[in-house]
Amino acid sequence: MFKDDLEIPNFQKLKAKDFKFCTDFSVKIGYLDDGVHSTYFILCPNQIILAKPRNLQDRIEWLVDQDNFEEAFQVSRENLAELKPGTFMDVGQKYLFSLFSLQDYKLAASLCPEILAKDEKAWQLWVYKFAEINQLSTIYKFLPFKETVLDSTIYELFLSKFLDTDKKLFLSTLQLWPSSVYNLKNVIISVNNSLKAAPSDSTLLESLFILYYTLIIIDICKIKIICRHCRLVWLFINLEFYHLL
Repeated sequence: MFKDDLEIPNFQKLKAKDFKFCTDFSVKIGYLDDGVHSTYFILCPNQIILAKPRNLQDRIEWLVDQDNFEEAFQVSRENLAELKPGTFMDVGQKYLFSLFSLQDYKLAASLCPEILAKDEKAWQLWVYKFAEINQLSTIYKFLPFKETVLDSTIYELFLSKFLDTDKKLFLSTLQLWPSSVYNLKNVIISVNNSLKAAPSDSTLLESLFILYYTLIIIDICKIKIICRHCRLVWLFINLEFYHLL
């Protein structure tokens, strides 16, 4: 018997005549291309086996059991509307793990937006997995920072890496990402520390200028909000004093 055969106790002692395939009392539960989707019963001396045609979910689970993650992913991708909730991400992440084992990090990174979608916890998990194998630069351009925003430590992880290894990429990232996704003061401290070793580095100086300029703009906005609030409080006090409230 093969892996996908029925598990029947002592099947070696049974003959073909000991089995009966019953359709007389099949239960109609849906439709297939042939018009009927039925439940069948296989009768044998020591048990009754319920048999049903495999559905899409069964096919995907079987492919996963066979470690055929790529095909399981493709089938899931082509039939999203018919899958149980969470199936696509579950199969997709299994496929990502298989790509990691094959060291195909570029393909894995390119599939992350589709598989992980807006799941912040899943994104954080996979960013750290890329970081563990020194592949942050591979996942970098696929990292979400607009509709989906991750924890600030994730973005600072990239900035710290680029500050040490690729200062031009660090600068372009500062220009690309909104300052709200990372801790501005933490990054300023890191750049100042790097400048101690290279005080005339033009890329670092430009980066620091951008950071300080952004910080000043934010502080000005905060001051405007505070002033507006103070004016409202003063107006309220005056209205109350003149019994207009």
